[in-house]
This record gives sequence, C-alpha cells and structure tokens, in this order.
Amino acid sequence: GMSVGKCGKAIVKPDSFRYHREDKARRSRAKRGRIGMSIGINQNEEELEQCLFDALIELMRRMPLDKLTVNDLLKQAHVSRSSFYRRYQDKYDLVNKSYQKILDKTLYTFLDGCGWHDSVKALYQVFQENLFFFQNALCSHDPNSLRNYIFQISLNLYAETLKRHGEDVQDWHTMAMLRVHIYGNLELMCEWVENGMDKTIDEMIQLSHDTLPQRFKPYFND
Repeated sequence: GMSVGKCGKAIVKPDSFRYHREDKARRSRAKRGRIGMSIGINQNEEELEQCLFDALIELMRRMPLDKLTVNDLLKQAHVSRSSFYRRYQDKYDLVNKSYQKILDKTLYTFLDGCGWHDSVKALYQVFQENLFFFQNALCSHDPNSLRNYIFQISLNLYAETLKRHGEDVQDWHTMAMLRVHIYGNLELMCEWVENGMDKTIDEMIQLSHDTLPQRFKPYFND
C-alpha cells in the first residue's frame, strides 16, 4: 500500500500545556547527550505521519473525504490536534502531501530521465492498488482537493518539461494549450477512476498522448 514519509511544515497551531511539557522533557533528554536522538526524532515523525495516514485510509473506507473531520482523524489516530496542525493545514493537505510522496517515486522519475510511459504507468498502478482511496479523494471538489492539486502539479510538470526543451512558458498561448490538455486529461482520468478503471492503463496513457498538442509530443517520448 501507500506510505507517507517526512512532510514539509504546515500551519502551526498552539500546543496544549501537556505537549509543551513533553517537548521540554525531550529537550532535556537530548541535552544529556542521548546518542542517536536526531534519528529517533525522525523515526517518530514518520511514525506519527504514517499513523495519521492509516487513520485517514480507515475513515475513507467508511465515509466520503468531504464528510470526515480532523477530529475524526485525531480520534482514530490517537494524535493531538497540535501534532496534526504542525504538519498539515487540513485533511486535504494530508491527502495531497501523501500523494506527493507517491509522485516522487513514480511520475517525477520522468524528470530524472525515465520514460514518460513507464513513469505514468507506475503512478496508475498505485491508483489500481488503492482504488477505493482515489475514488473517494477524487470525488471532492473542495478548493484544496486532490483533484485541484493534481491539476496544479501536472501543469508545473508539463511546464518544466517544455522549459527544458526551450519553450517559452511565459507565452499565454503555450500555457493555454497545456491547460486545455491537462483539464481534459484530468476529467477523463477522474471519470476512469470513478468507473473502476474500466479501461487499461496503456489505453489511458495512449489517449493522453493522442490528445497532447502535436508540437509538444516529442518532449514526452520514452
């Protein structure tokens, strides 16, 4: 299944007194020269984030993402509100940062020289393995939803690829063509996921390539 690594900083909310006390105790132990403290803290961070993601997965088996609350997550994961808001802005941020970790191991390998087809296929295989999660997450049209997040990161990835090939990504027409392609591709992908991924992954990758503006096709070859 999916796993979540260390994430970036989110909005910081005030700690409770109890957690201030625990932080103080941890700092005190660190000052006494406990060996491997930084490794221990990193492991604890990842465990906490994995715990929150596991709770999210469990709740999304039972209810739509839009309906579940941060309080539901905290109760399921046995995690404090301050611990959550130190890492994530909201429940959608938890979903999106988890998705970012998947991209790093799949689609973004294209930027490091892997073939486009193989990079997209690796991503869609994760969709297949976790279909209920993506069916639930992609139903949301919240401004912070995964659907909107995928659009923005797709636009960034395509723009970076065009830039590497000497295209002017400040040009309105160039970026408008990209946006039209990505909007259409995203809607069809969401429909495909909603329908249980009833077409093969290779068919969907071919469709995306066929609808890419002719001028850009050489940039997305294997």
